[in-house]
Amino acid sequence: MDWTDTAADSAHTVVANMVVLLGVGMFGWSASVLLVVYWVEAGVAIVRGAVQGLFAEHTPTELAIDHKLPLSSWADKRGGVSVWVLPPMYPRNIPVVVASIIVLVMFWPIVGVIVLATIEAGGSLVSPVSVGIGVVSLVIGHGVGFAEYVVSEQYTDLSVRSALLRRQVLSMFVLGVGGVIVFANTTPPAILLVVVVGVKLVGDIVFGQPERTDSLTEWDDSDSLERGIPDTEPIETFRLSRLSLLARQLGYIPLYLLVPPYLLVALVVVPAGLIGGRGIGVVAGIVAVVTTAIGLIVRQTVQTAYLEYHVYPDQIVAHDTLLDTPQWTVSRPNVTDVTIASSRLDGIRPGNRTVVVSIYDETYRIQGLRRPEAFVESIRK
Repeated sequence: MDWTDTAADSAHTVVANMVVLLGVGMFGWSASVLLVVYWVEAGVAIVRGAVQGLFAEHTPTELAIDHKLPLSSWADKRGGVSVWVLPPMYPRNIPVVVASIIVLVMFWPIVGVIVLATIEAGGSLVSPVSVGIGVVSLVIGHGVGFAEYVVSEQYTDLSVRSALLRRQVLSMFVLGVGGVIVFANTTPPAILLVVVVGVKLVGDIVFGQPERTDSLTEWDDSDSLERGIPDTEPIETFRLSRLSLLARQLGYIPLYLLVPPYLLVALVVVPAGLIGGRGIGVVAGIVAVVTTAIGLIVRQTVQTAYLEYHVYPDQIVAHDTLLDTPQWTVSRPNVTDVTIASSRLDGIRPGNRTVVVSIYDETYRIQGLRRPEAFVESIRK
């Protein structure tokens, strides 16, 4: 693809940036206006990239996920779920989205502080009208870009990492915000600011192009998981008790508050109590518990709440009814043992006991089965 084709594919980006260019060249927008406009646009691009990443169909070339990240257990989920007219969103992409944008999200307010400090040092007034026009034009440009991403089905050729716009966001920070800061003391209209806008536009065109990837065999049509599932009805189907799973997760709240990332929520309680008094501390504690509970419930709901287990003569299949996709399958002749795990906490821990299916050196732990004893008996037949 040559430069002309690249620019044509980025027509919405060119038009949006031309509005800013006209504002600087013809209406004398100041450096302060550009700083605010580019800073806001970087935030919009971060959000757009995160949303685009949810729809990317290809898996990343690097599949390893840091298990300390929130929702890292979703990385192995198969299948997606559609909302309204949008294409399927894939839970497996969410940990990568979190891992990839967390630095950008943390960096964005820091850049905002630098922007405010630069504006304060310059002593120039920021016109709300000029800022509004610039921001609206760039937001519309990103909106058109996202619509094109969906309508032209670009997500079918991208992995989650290539859809996140990380290069474009960094380009906005370096070429846009950084370039304006260098010439922040120039008096509008200034040719130097026009140059900065032009360079930033080129950066948007070059770095805004998605990097298409090849599909991995783990998720492409050659995957044998679906093809290996029998077409006949299963002998028995075992479903989970969502109430049991919910009760189990709520019972684990005190333990989760002791480990990251929920520990960060709990640590807020102490300074809140010291600064605001006992009442504020109690409220902060309640908020910490509720936040942790919501996080655990959402995670468990997507991870296992919609699973059901189909028992065939030769196979056991874990099928997710929310994603309408099998998650894993086990050959029954390879099952070396199936038991109901006992624990010292069984007497006080809410929810049904855990079923453990062993296949040589691999183990599957099934929590929340409505009929765990019947499941074990069915597998042992």
